[in-house]
Amino acid sequence: MQLRYMEETDQIEYLCPEVFNHPYIKCKLGDFDAIENFAQEHRVSDGLRCDGAVIHLINPSLKKILGRENDKNAYEVAYKFTEEYAYSKVVDIDFQVGLFGRITPVVRVEPITLKGNKITSASLGSIPRMEYLNLAKGDMVKVLYDIIPYVTMDKTCERNRSYNKPITPKTKCPSCNHPLEMRKSILYCTNPFCDCRRKGKILNYLSKMHIMELSYQTIELLYDMKYIQTIEDLYRIPELEKELVKIPGIKKKTVKTWVNELNKRRRVEDCVFFGALGIEGCSEKIFAKVL
Repeated sequence: MQLRYMEETDQIEYLCPEVFNHPYIKCKLGDFDAIENFAQEHRVSDGLRCDGAVIHLINPSLKKILGRENDKNAYEVAYKFTEEYAYSKVVDIDFQVGLFGRITPVVRVEPITLKGNKITSASLGSIPRMEYLNLAKGDMVKVLYDIIPYVTMDKTCERNRSYNKPITPKTKCPSCNHPLEMRKSILYCTNPFCDCRRKGKILNYLSKMHIMELSYQTIELLYDMKYIQTIEDLYRIPELEKELVKIPGIKKKTVKTWVNELNKRRRVEDCVFFGALGIEGCSEKIFAKVL
């Protein structure tokens, strides 16, 4: 269901009439109790779980003053429910390689269920935070879950330490075995030919260019089979059709869909294209200013 619309001559988003077919209240912004009570009463709405309620200012003068920033309405704010939590035990810590070779520690935990979802892992965010938590296999951790899982420690966890040897950061890339470097508290793989970094560049390009039909699993498969190794190789898919349709699960119609998606984005603004190439520190916004 469409929630908002914008007039061509205006920079303010308006709520669609259909929104008011669902639960809502009108009140003063300072009526905190009314807002909280409304939100709590509608944690389940029309049989669906909600993660919060949106507070939307309706005074048009205030809306214009606050405006929009980075395609977000500054006259709206979300009231989020307190996340659910449960205790689990550490299985291990994996180290994942990101787009620019950044290493992110991800803790694996014994499976638990929160908000109807099975949770088996959570990002620790950075090496300094991992070292601060000082986790070992078998340690108890508190897993909080709102939008994404988050791991922390409390007094209960401290009382249930395993006293095993703490898990330490890797010294070599888990993907290419290249020595890792620490830069400003961030661990990096600096090997430009690291498979994870190269796959990351391709996936980043597809995401930034809004080419949605080629999934992570597809790129991983085609990369491992040596069909797509670079961004440029994406545009060789029409030439590879006869080979690709021999792969189980890939049909001629699937390849045509990929080609159509790529062709739809043949013409884009220069800043969009350069921003999608995965040059560190150079986003679409940076290129828009430069160009």
